[in-house]
Amino acid sequence: MSKTLEDRFLMCAEMYDDAKEFAKIAIPEHLTSKERELYIFKRIHGAVPEELI
Repeated sequence: MSKTLEDRFLMCAEMYDDAKEFAKIAIPEHLTSKERELYIFKRIHGAVPEELI
C-alpha cells in the first residue's frame, strides 16, 4: 500500500464512523440509550462487548 501509516489509520477511522452511521439506520425506535449503543456495537462487531472478552 502506498499510503502512510497515518493515512491508513484515518481511513480506518472514517470507515468505522461510516459503519456506525449505517448501523444507526436500522435501530428500533423503542431502545434506550444504552441499548442503542449495544445495538450499534453488535451490528459492527457481531457480538456485545461481554461476549468478546
